[in-house]
Amino acid sequence: MTRSHAGLLVLLAILLVVPLAMDRYLLSVMILILYLAYVGQAWNIMMGFCGQLSIGHALYIGLGAYTSAALFQHFGIVPWFGMVAAVLVCVAAASVIGWLAFRFGIGGTYFALLTIAFAEFTRIGFDHFDWVGASGGLFLRVEQQDNVD
Repeated sequence: MTRSHAGLLVLLAILLVVPLAMDRYLLSVMILILYLAYVGQAWNIMMGFCGQLSIGHALYIGLGAYTSAALFQHFGIVPWFGMVAAVLVCVAAASVIGWLAFRFGIGGTYFALLTIAFAEFTRIGFDHFDWVGASGGLFLRVEQQDNVD
């Protein structure tokens, strides 16, 4: 085992144990930090490594969030399984956009316009789609929990 593999295993162990010792506030802050780091890495891959400006990241984030939340709201599907469905929906959307970009040789500024156009088409479509709350958004049921702290 190399030194970097050992470091990754230690980091993984810390990330698995730390949430058990944290209170809810610190856990929510940690989740937000990791989420924003994930979104930042998505931008880094597209612009930093591929050199393509993709302004449509909000499309994939929104589709994933709405898919998981709508499946929970309407069918009672556990969010963990909803996240798997969300990944599949986002992959399908990215495949369509990617196919169009490769098929017609779209790159550079036009790729940025293609991605933001799909993000806006989806936003406008969701404004009129009652299943996801239309323009008001989707409101999830929250069960009252006893505070044991």
